Amino acid sequence: MSSQNHQNQIERVQWYFDIEKPIFCRPSFCWQTPELIAQASNSGALGVLSAGLMTPEELAENVGRIRELTDKPFAVEIFPEQKTAFDEKKFELLNKALRPVREDLGLDDPEVPKGIDFKAQFKKILDLDVKILGVCLGGLREPYMEALEEKDVRIYGVSSNLKDSKVLVASGVKTILAQGWGAPGLRSFCESSVTASAIDSLTYFSELNRALKIPFVADASLLSEDAVKAALQLGASGIVISDGLINTSESTFPQTWRLPLSYFSDGASEVNSFAMGRPSRSLYTGILEAIQENELPVLDFPYQWFALKDIFKKAEEFDSMDLAYIEFGQSAYQVKTGSVKEVVDYVHGWIKNE
Repeated sequence: MSSQNHQNQIERVQWYFDIEKPIFCRPSFCWQTPELIAQASNSGALGVLSAGLMTPEELAENVGRIRELTDKPFAVEIFPEQKTAFDEKKFELLNKALRPVREDLGLDDPEVPKGIDFKAQFKKILDLDVKILGVCLGGLREPYMEALEEKDVRIYGVSSNLKDSKVLVASGVKTILAQGWGAPGLRSFCESSVTASAIDSLTYFSELNRALKIPFVADASLLSEDAVKAALQLGASGIVISDGLINTSESTFPQTWRLPLSYFSDGASEVNSFAMGRPSRSLYTGILEAIQENELPVLDFPYQWFALKDIFKKAEEFDSMDLAYIEFGQSAYQVKTGSVKEVVDYVHGWIKNE
């Protein structure tokens, strides 16, 4: 049974984000849709738009479409300013090595990656009057936080270790989205090394519960009732659904890839940097294996993604899993088929029964 203090934290999450159910629906940017996010919000959860790799125009288009479909709260999640540099020599070597693949797919050489225009993104978020903002891969500097505070924007921060979580709290973040090592997505190690951030969820959630006064929401590829209840017992005040949304009718995850997903094991995905330029968890497909085995250059995040995204997109059109980037966690084989509302409702049932 939850203690009264824990129940208060759960209610605090619901109040702060103005949601009926303590659930964040955070699909991968690879297969999210405005329809999926809006339906999550309409189901009483918090739909999350992963906008970190979007242009300001794409961001505005997606936010506009979500608002056409729901009047409920939803979040926009971005990356803070990245301090990485574009390496033109590495880019040219990577293109040369992958040219035969692009020729087979009917693709020309990719354009030089422009990276992320964070300042333009942030301005667009303010112009759009976004009410809930998530930050992933670090916190925002003080001027940005002050601008958000002036507009009464509610903020959560994504982290995968206690040190980064404390930095986010110090910056003014009011809720931590705690990404366990089994979950998909980019890894946060802003204040710690990559290896020092490879923390088991059981340890991480317990430490957050001990060390932080603000609530945390658990994201650890939680796709079973036992896993959800364990996270709540360890102090989580909400649950993230990510992989659980892959097989929904609102997802763009290719239909022909959905059945094979159910036959994968808990070891089918792995953390690597070959697709994104920094650690993320995904299916270890043939193109990632080729980059590793041939020791091809890997550009710093986010340039690696922009250098490869035309191949990944074409792989979906050609129905080629081997050339795709398929982001999912260690429990993805447990995904269920149904609508977003059905997925939200059965997870909420697990929470209520805890």
